[in-house]
Amino acid sequence: MNRNIMITGVLVFALSGCSSIGAGWDNTVDFLLGADDDTEARKDAAAKKVKNAAESEDPGKTLLTDAVNDATSTLSNSAANAIDKTIPNSRTDISITSIDNRKTRYNIRNVTGFAMSSDGLARNFMQTSLNNANSRTVLNIGFGRRFLSSDEKWMTGINAFFDYDADYGHQRASIGGELKSSAIGLTANSYQALTEWKSGKDSNQEHVLDGYDIELGAQIPYMPGTTLFLKSWKWSGKEGVADTKGKTYSLNFAYLIDGVTVEVGRRDFDDATKDENFGRLSYAIPIGNASRPDTTPLFSNKMFQNNSMRDEMLEPVRRNNSIVVQTKFTSGVGGV
Repeated sequence: MNRNIMITGVLVFALSGCSSIGAGWDNTVDFLLGADDDTEARKDAAAKKVKNAAESEDPGKTLLTDAVNDATSTLSNSAANAIDKTIPNSRTDISITSIDNRKTRYNIRNVTGFAMSSDGLARNFMQTSLNNANSRTVLNIGFGRRFLSSDEKWMTGINAFFDYDADYGHQRASIGGELKSSAIGLTANSYQALTEWKSGKDSNQEHVLDGYDIELGAQIPYMPGTTLFLKSWKWSGKEGVADTKGKTYSLNFAYLIDGVTVEVGRRDFDDATKDENFGRLSYAIPIGNASRPDTTPLFSNKMFQNNSMRDEMLEPVRRNNSIVVQTKFTSGVGGV
């Protein structure tokens, strides 16, 4: 046991560069006992550690264990600070989606903003997500640029994404555009398959489908945190199979509780496919210097909001992160 603690202590000190060579003895004491300009306080802390060690059954082990614990704590705090500085504007959200007669879908998504333009009205960003739907794990990586109007009341944006099915190797790309204010917004995405027929679920041949979606969102009057979304979408069938298309209607309740968003809706298929109800719960986690979205009251005395869109520049792009595929010799379509 003593040998393991000794090895751990040596590794921690080696990794942290804690040595009297170069850094000096004072820096070493600072590392172990914490930075303190009060020499007497530092001496008291050292004396207390020695006293506790002397009163223990194994003084050497106790003293070394304390040193390792202090060093490990310091390293952990340093790592956290380093992450905050490395990712200064980042927001992560975790969502759970329940759909009629389907397995629950899980999604973790991050949006990281890069430096603002010199005039403070444009920003590049990266959006990544990992989701599990229909027993498929899909990775999404996208880059975009968003622009604010001079009065910050409108935001426009363009983006491009790459989607990868980690289970079966399907690949897809998309391009999209946004036009939004605090009261109304329009989003459009076009999806393009990058792979041909591949062996997929249950060894069936599958092909990624091309498609598009267009979504209009509008704030419900006097309810600033509630948005009604109407989306029209289509996926183009392969080898004579009919297209899959329809509309999705949903209500989104944003940040009525700190960091929490709830969306409920219905997916209406144009063909004989049974329509589906769904519900989604998301929780946003700001990282680094990114601000958490403000809690929004359910009701307001203003019919429509006319707020600055600056805080929306790290909101996730609304798109279909699942890869839609067609199974050969059937008209079945998955991932819608």
